[in-house]
Amino acid sequence: TPDGSKDENVFDIMQGVSINIFVKNRNSSLTQSLNDCGGLARSFMPDKLPSPHLAKHSNLTQDTRISRSQHSEDSNEKPQKLAQIHHYDLYGKRSDKTNFLYENTLDSIAWATLQPKAPFYLFIPQNESLRAEYDKGWSVKDVFKVSGVGICSKRDKIVFQNSKENIKKLLQDFITKPKEELYRIYNIGEDSRDWKLESAIECIKENKDNLDEFIMQCHYRPFDMRWTYYVNKSRAFMAYPVYDVFQHFLQDDNVALLVSRQSSAVGDDEINTIAISDKMVDINFYRRGGEQVMPLYLKNTESSKDKSPKKNKKDSQENADSKQGQWVENFTPEFREFIDAKYNEHFSPEQILGYIYAVLFHKDYREKYIDFLKIDFPKIPFVESKEKFLALSALGQELMLTHLMQDSQQEREREREREQKMMRMTCNIGLVACRQVVSKEFTHSFIAHTIMEMCYISNRTKEGNYLFPLYLYQKA
Repeated sequence: TPDGSKDENVFDIMQGVSINIFVKNRNSSLTQSLNDCGGLARSFMPDKLPSPHLAKHSNLTQDTRISRSQHSEDSNEKPQKLAQIHHYDLYGKRSDKTNFLYENTLDSIAWATLQPKAPFYLFIPQNESLRAEYDKGWSVKDVFKVSGVGICSKRDKIVFQNSKENIKKLLQDFITKPKEELYRIYNIGEDSRDWKLESAIECIKENKDNLDEFIMQCHYRPFDMRWTYYVNKSRAFMAYPVYDVFQHFLQDDNVALLVSRQSSAVGDDEINTIAISDKMVDINFYRRGGEQVMPLYLKNTESSKDKSPKKNKKDSQENADSKQGQWVENFTPEFREFIDAKYNEHFSPEQILGYIYAVLFHKDYREKYIDFLKIDFPKIPFVESKEKFLALSALGQELMLTHLMQDSQQEREREREREQKMMRMTCNIGLVACRQVVSKEFTHSFIAHTIMEMCYISNRTKEGNYLFPLYLYQKA
């Protein structure tokens, strides 16, 4: 419940049930229009219908919808208003909900009147003023030119292996062993429309002399990497390789933003469907799948030409201007024009992705727009200040490195600096000595690491001892 107490279902099924009551108003002008349209629909229907039952309900056919549209156009009628929607949320224990339903009627419940709007026409209340603010942002689908779902294997136990050695052994088995033995060894199961053992074997044998060139690492689940055999062939070793997206991950470094259109589909109350990857991604990266993979860069193909190339890091500087080995950013021209004009500067794709990533993980953003983030691709607001944009971008890039489990040189340097500071503050040492020695032997110098009393060395010492610290604490 909103206050954190237990919320139970009135049905013995998973939570998330709504009770809907639809009332048809016989006196409604819309109802009358539909009835009139039903008679007109018969002129668009065949002379003979399969049964009287179908004839009785002929106004529910597609032909009816066509005739209704024509009827309205011919009569110049104004568009009819949508039906009224009333909503009520009931939280609490199952017994309390049951008692509420017994004790109330449709007239006694304090309904909230909703005004569903395009494009979703949601049957839940929303903050419309906040919606207008949120809609000013850029949808990630309008930011990136190319995107798609993850790899669809249809045989995860076969397609994805825990190590490179395991995938190599499996490929060799598929080449050398008979099908009957493969079915038994790998517990493959029956063939299906999208995956057949014979097709998988043929796909592997086509590259039997250079299998290593097609063995790739894949982002199977968050922080869980697997190995696979990847070629541009559907319904073969894997059902759908989604080559139009993952061809951009076969060479050199690239990253992709992973987002979901409906974050609520995974069953969490929080937004847990945002990630970053530098590898190919499985379609079920999130529970129940559905992530969209949005590469930062694209291979320089005819369909992805752009004015912002990313040179192949393996190319020499002399060949930097050649088309081979170049990459182009995966931003739409409209978005690039917007971002350049807004900040009067041409930020790099990495800087822009860093900003987007920082916003998507910002606590205020997630809490404020939680209702909208659950139902569609996230929209990104852009701050007015260039300095704030760059600050958020730096944080986002650092967060991406953390999620990619890549060491950051900057972070390591900061960690060393923190360790040295703690050493100076909590583990300082100093040389202790006195200016005049009274005893015949020189035994009045040593090392101390704590606060000490002035005459610690000897009560006979006429002059106090001196402490020379190794480090000095300086306030920031």
